Amino acid sequence: MIALPACASIRPAGFALPAINATERILLTRLRWWLVQSRLTPRASAEEACFVLRGEARASAASYAVAWFGLLDRHARRRLVFYRPRVEACSLDERWLIQLLTLVAEGDDASVRAMIAWRIMPIARRRARFLLAGLGRTLSEGQLEAGPWRAGGPP
Repeated sequence: MIALPACASIRPAGFALPAINATERILLTRLRWWLVQSRLTPRASAEEACFVLRGEARASAASYAVAWFGLLDRHARRRLVFYRPRVEACSLDERWLIQLLTLVAEGDDASVRAMIAWRIMPIARRRARFLLAGLGRTLSEGQLEAGPWRAGGPP
């Protein structure tokens, strides 16, 4: 769900999310634009998307991200909150996704499995790990760095 940040008064007193650094801000901006793109494109099932991506030699990060957000829409345990692009605030679900991608980059498979289990239904966990691994791999290959979106515009 694309939402605007809620009023700070609905959070418990003294609650604050840790600030994100510049690299995480770039990643978050990109993820938000991919979420918008996933809402605008027709969606295949998670299984079909995995079969297609598995067969492509050079699938893009955008392909993995669009399939990932489609999987989240259908198989998340609850509706996740993602803010619109250009919003400065960062939701808990966005922090979860950034942390998940960080763990994928570090190769911490046990933590990735645990974090996926907290938010995604059992039927889709294997596909979620596949899509997340592909997204992490393409991001580590430098696909995050290219693109006009760095200036704040769409990809």
